[in-house]
Amino acid sequence: MKICEGSGHAERLVCPYHAWTYALDGRLRAAPQMGETPGFDVNQVCLPIIRHTIWQGSVYINLHGQAEPLAPQLAPIDEEIEEFGLSDWRVAASVDCGEYPCD
Repeated sequence: MKICEGSGHAERLVCPYHAWTYALDGRLRAAPQMGETPGFDVNQVCLPIIRHTIWQGSVYINLHGQAEPLAPQLAPIDEEIEEFGLSDWRVAASVDCGEYPCD
């Protein structure tokens, strides 16, 4: 289920299917219809933590929990690309190219 699109800012993340509400740190804040479920504890549920780095205005995610941090690896080229001001770039337009199989 698509949970968001476009750009903007939100104080929380709400699943449009189940209406579960998460804080921006990933903690589950509300789970409608789960109050009667034996053993369910809202304080024991959270979204998975995914390592990420914001570098030069772009977000890089790391799904491999053992990989070295990215920022130190990119540090040697910071000065070389500084003149381009990448962190100040903004999206001028985007194109939806559809979905591609990645088997």
